[in-house]
Amino acid sequence: MSPPTRMNTISESGAAPVAHFTGRPVKAACVSSVRTEMAPHVPYFFSRPAPDIPHRGTIVSIHGITRNSAAHAFHMARAAGPLGYCVIAPHFSKTEYSGYQLALANAAGRDASQALQLVLSDASLRFDIPTQSPILCGYSGGGQFAHRFVLTQDVEVRQLVLVAPGWFTFPDEAVPFPYGLGANDDGLPGGLDLDRLLNTPICVVVGQSDVHRTNSLNTEPRIDSQQGRNRLQRAKKWVAAINIAASIRALEPVATLVPVVKAAHNFDVNFQRHRFANRIMDLIVNPPQPSLPS
Repeated sequence: MSPPTRMNTISESGAAPVAHFTGRPVKAACVSSVRTEMAPHVPYFFSRPAPDIPHRGTIVSIHGITRNSAAHAFHMARAAGPLGYCVIAPHFSKTEYSGYQLALANAAGRDASQALQLVLSDASLRFDIPTQSPILCGYSGGGQFAHRFVLTQDVEVRQLVLVAPGWFTFPDEAVPFPYGLGANDDGLPGGLDLDRLLNTPICVVVGQSDVHRTNSLNTEPRIDSQQGRNRLQRAKKWVAAINIAASIRALEPVATLVPVVKAAHNFDVNFQRHRFANRIMDLIVNPPQPSLPS
């Protein structure tokens, strides 16, 4: 497997050449012709299956706070391409999209959710990538963004694969957003749609050893109290809460917890040693059957 040092990355300025991962091209592009004030700069990587492989859909892979969008594209393209899936990996720069995990406009007015929709439109128009009803996959902070994107945006998402999010928005209207669905000091964000989330198949992948309170983990006391003290505890509680919320609405359980033995939170180790990209693709191609906690 190619070491990370051979991976090209998208710079903060957005300039990026065509990159390669074990011989299969992963191209880079930038939404430049349809910029808006809310989404002024949106570079992204993308890949497509070989021409002789029938297309089965598009996976959008969202990076965490390390913003390793290239690594997302390369690992996912290698696993997804042979199965017929396109991959798009947007890059939410630290300078433009701080706080992108909330899937709302930040203090500077930059909205990663709007940026992603521009990326999907751009990839469809320029590169003929099918972007209707994409599959959203997010690692760590990307998993936070992905489930909040479904809550806040009127966009059809075929499936969610959330990989070790640091914390979640719970289906509780008595708790203010972003911890729950209730109004906060800034007013309730427009368009929160729990029903849309509860009708989207969800897999939450987390390492059984992802129990360390690392520097990247939000250790706010209110999150510890509401959700648990580590990513594994928080994932378990959120999956249970989502399925209970579905049951209250007479819906089938929608979320599945997928623990990975010996895996912690290191992206490179998880995608190389623990083959997370292949695990994600198996969950997409063969979705598990969710169930209520016993």
